[in-house]
Amino acid sequence: MPWLKMLCLTVMLVMTTLPARASGIEVLIADLGKSPEANRQARAALLKAGKEAVPALLQALEGYATLTDEACLRSARILRVFKDMGSDAAVPAGADILAFTHGNGQACALLINETLDYLYLFFRDVRARDAYYDLVKNRPSQWLSDRQDFVKVFIMQGVAAMAENHDPRVDDVLAVLLEKLPYEPPFSPGEVGGRWTNTAWLDDDGYTVHACKTVVATYRSRTERGTCCALDSYYRERMLEERGRYRIACLQLAKEYGSKRLIPSLEPLLKARHRAERDLALLAIEAVNKKEVVSAESFDRIMLFDGDIISGRVQNAEFALVTSYARLSLNRKDIKRIETDASGKKRVVELYAGDRLTGAIPDVELKVVLKVGGEAVLRMAEVESITFGRQP
Repeated sequence: MPWLKMLCLTVMLVMTTLPARASGIEVLIADLGKSPEANRQARAALLKAGKEAVPALLQALEGYATLTDEACLRSARILRVFKDMGSDAAVPAGADILAFTHGNGQACALLINETLDYLYLFFRDVRARDAYYDLVKNRPSQWLSDRQDFVKVFIMQGVAAMAENHDPRVDDVLAVLLEKLPYEPPFSPGEVGGRWTNTAWLDDDGYTVHACKTVVATYRSRTERGTCCALDSYYRERMLEERGRYRIACLQLAKEYGSKRLIPSLEPLLKARHRAERDLALLAIEAVNKKEVVSAESFDRIMLFDGDIISGRVQNAEFALVTSYARLSLNRKDIKRIETDASGKKRVVELYAGDRLTGAIPDVELKVVLKVGGEAVLRMAEVESITFGRQP
């Protein structure tokens, strides 16, 4: 039977090429650490391989657990490949790295920095946010120096990423940062000196290691400062404050992303020693109070017939309403509330203009971006009522 013989030959050919291809990917992973040029070529080949390279990359990433300098650097370069791929396959591994990487060495700081940069891309995934939250709240020794006078890794960008993904724990993160961080590290104006750190990161080429030599400017006088970091713009971008003042950066974040829950952490700073800190604390309190009044609830609230309540943002741009006299197409932005009447058979639609309409809404799919992250698809027949929040 010729076709059977051909099938056997094809299977044998595939089986012999698979190990060779896997071995080739392992060679490319090894090339990531040889030289900048070898790294560039290996990254390009791995990106081209795409999903086929993911299992081998994940297996190689597990080597971080030894926490040697070489293993940390190797894992950081692998994470850069996942970042360039746009693949979330390494999110669980990234969470493990944040949980188990410890030590004061430069390589450990570099690995945590690269892991954070990777996870920030996938903060829509609640696992990434959980890992960041656990790091900030429960593992301060991994991001704060022993004397608690400077930050070892770049954690502040996570605040904006948490807020953008509507994670209510952003207030808890800000409260920890306001409690733990000093005003600035660690010398007063007029004193000459600076604190040495182990902060490090990979350059844009995904290979070269850079390190931040000082976290604070060297003061020559009360008004003149030296450079803040070996690569000043990179450092300032991640500290979010051009002079490296930690608490000022935190207060700016609180003003923009905090809620009323943060006020107990802000009020003590009204008596702080530095005027800039006192003034910004007051502005932050005013901002969160105004935010509560102006946008008390910007999310849509969906109540199902089974009693469940879902908060998020409905993605449907329009709703059709069939009344006894016409079929209407209503823009989502004009609708204040949709509810079910007492009979359970008709829908009552209340508009921001004050109109109140009664009719039937077809059983369409309702797409919702959840407040806690992720998406849900509901049937309109499952929904008892929707209270729409004002869109920003």
